[in-house]
Amino acid sequence: MGLASVAVLGTTLDADAALVLRKEVAIEVTDSGLLQERTKIRVRLESPSDLEAWSHYSVRLDSNRRLGSFEAATITANGRRRRVGRKSQDRVEHSGDATASSQYFHVVEFPGLGLDTVLEVAYEVEIEPYFPSSQMVLLGDDRISDLLVTITGGVRWRLDGPGEGLQVEDLPDGVRIRGRDLEAVDPPELAAGGAASEPVLRWSWDPDGSWQAVSDWYGRLLDGLPTGTPEVRRLAASLTSDARTPRQRLEALVEHLRRKVRYVAVEVGIGGYRPSAPREVLERKWGDCKDKGLLLIALLKEVGIEAYPALVLLDRSGRIEPAFPSPIQFNHLIVAVPETEVETDEDDPVGGGYLFIDPTQSRGTAGWLHPGVQDQDALVVTGEGGGLVRTPLRPEHENVELTADVEVSPDGDVAGRATIALRGTYGAHLLDQIESEPTQIAGEEVMAIFKGLLPGARLEDVSWGERSGRVPAVLMSTTLEVDGLVQGTAARASFRLPGLRSAPQPRLLDEVDSAIAYGARVRQAKWRLRFPRGWCLPATDQVRIANAAGGFLQTVKTDGSGALLIERHGEVSRRWFENDRLDALRELSVAEHRAFQRRIRLECGD
Repeated sequence: MGLASVAVLGTTLDADAALVLRKEVAIEVTDSGLLQERTKIRVRLESPSDLEAWSHYSVRLDSNRRLGSFEAATITANGRRRRVGRKSQDRVEHSGDATASSQYFHVVEFPGLGLDTVLEVAYEVEIEPYFPSSQMVLLGDDRISDLLVTITGGVRWRLDGPGEGLQVEDLPDGVRIRGRDLEAVDPPELAAGGAASEPVLRWSWDPDGSWQAVSDWYGRLLDGLPTGTPEVRRLAASLTSDARTPRQRLEALVEHLRRKVRYVAVEVGIGGYRPSAPREVLERKWGDCKDKGLLLIALLKEVGIEAYPALVLLDRSGRIEPAFPSPIQFNHLIVAVPETEVETDEDDPVGGGYLFIDPTQSRGTAGWLHPGVQDQDALVVTGEGGGLVRTPLRPEHENVELTADVEVSPDGDVAGRATIALRGTYGAHLLDQIESEPTQIAGEEVMAIFKGLLPGARLEDVSWGERSGRVPAVLMSTTLEVDGLVQGTAARASFRLPGLRSAPQPRLLDEVDSAIAYGARVRQAKWRLRFPRGWCLPATDQVRIANAAGGFLQTVKTDGSGALLIERHGEVSRRWFENDRLDALRELSVAEHRAFQRRIRLECGD
C-alpha cells in the first residue's frame, strides 16, 4: 500500500515443492551499519512441475540493495556441471503492486533442465537499511534438507512461529540457526498468517529498541516537508465553507481525498517510507497511502483539527509482533484523529482514544474502516511520544443480508422477490466493479451473487443500486422461482432454506490445532413465506447461541397475516482465534450448521 516492503533474503523463489539440498544465508552487520548478505542454495528438481517452477531464479534489488558477486550453475543427473553465463542473466524491472518503484530483479534463466538436475546459486548483496532492523521467513513452499542461517554484528534477535526441526544457537554477537529435513510450510485453509504459521527470524542493532525510537525515526522523515502551504489552506477553506461542526469539516475533507485524489502505490527508495509534500500531491492529484495520509493531516490542521500518521499492517490474516519494535512490520499508513477533536459515536472506528481513517479507501465516510486494518496494532506517531494503539473491530459493518418474500403454491413451489444488501468491503468491491464495467457484465455479476446464495432458483428482473450511508453498500433485487422447495402436503410438509453462513464450515475446523484468521462479520437472512389456505404452520421456535466467538440466532414464527417468518442472524465477533478460543468458534460453527441442515416442519395436530 505504499510503505516500503522489506524481505531480507531478497529472493523470489518461483518454486513448487522441489528439494532444497542445502541453503546457507550469512548476514553481517558492519560497523557502518550496512548489511553484507551471502546466500548459497542447491536445489534438486524431482518432478515435472519443478522444471517450470525453477526455470529461473530472481534476486530482488533496489537503490539500497546492491548486487555483488553472482554465480549460477546446473549439474545434470550424470554429474556434468555447467556454469550459467552472463547471456542467461538479465535485469527485470519491478512488476508488483507499486506503480512507481525503484525495485528490480537480477534474473538467471536455467535452460535445458531435466529431472534430477541440481541447481546451484551463490551471490552477495550489500544492503543499506533505512532502519536498523530486519527479518526473514526461514521456511517456505519447499522442503529443505540442510539449512544454515547466521546473523552476526552485535544484534539482538527473536524467533517467532513454529520452530520444529530448528536448532538455535545464541552467539556472542548474534544467532545461528540450523535445520535438517525440514518440511515445506503447508498451513490449513484458515491458518493465521505471518509468524502464526511459519518461523520468522527478527533481528535489530538499534540501541534503543523501543516503539518510541521507531516513532521518532518516522517523525524525522517527516521533518522539513512543507505542509501548511497556500494551496493546502485554500483547498481546506473551500471544502469546509459550509461545514458547521468539526465532524462535518472532517467528512468533507475525507470525501474529497477519496473521490478526487487517486491512489497510486509508490516504492522509490526512501519514498517507500517518506511521503511526498501535500502541495505536490494536490498538483498531480494522485498519491500512495503515505501521500494521502499526510495530505489529510495537513488539511485537517488548517481547519483546526489535530491528526497524526499511524503505521499499520494491512493484512487480513497477519499481525505484527509488538515485542520487537521495527517499522518493517508495517505496510500501510492511515490517519489517527484524537476523539477530543471531533464528534464520534459508538459505531465509529474508534480505538485507544483515536478515530482511525484510511484515506486510500474509495468509498464510505470517515465512520467506516477497512477490515484489513481493523484489530491491528498501529503505531501512532504524535511527535511527542508515539506508541502502539489497537485499532477497533467493527464486525457489524461487514454485513450481508438476504431478504425474501415468497408465496408457496399447493405443489410446494415458491415464487416472489428477493433482495441482497452487501455492506462494507464486499459492497465497496462490487460498486467499484459496477462502475468500471458495462451494464451487461455488471448484471451478470449481480446475477452470480444471487445464484450463489439461492442455488437452484430461476431469477429474472435483476436490478441494483448504491445505498448511501456510513458504510459502502449496494442493494440488489430480483424475482425468483424455486420448484419443489416445500415437500409434502398441507397436513404434513417440510423444507430447508439456503444458508448464509457467518462461521466457517465445521469440517474446516475439525483438525485445526493452531491459531486461525477469520474475518469478523455479520450475516442475516429474513424469509417471509405465505402458504395456501389450510396449511398448518409450525409453532414458534428458536435456536440461540452466544459465546466468545460470536453468536447465532434463528427464529421461526408467524406474523399477524398468517405468513411464516424465519429470521437468522449470525455474527463472528473476532478476527483471530488462538488455541484457547478455537473451541468457542467450533461450537458456533456446529450450532449454525445444524440449524441450516434441520428441516422446518409443518404438521397438523389431531
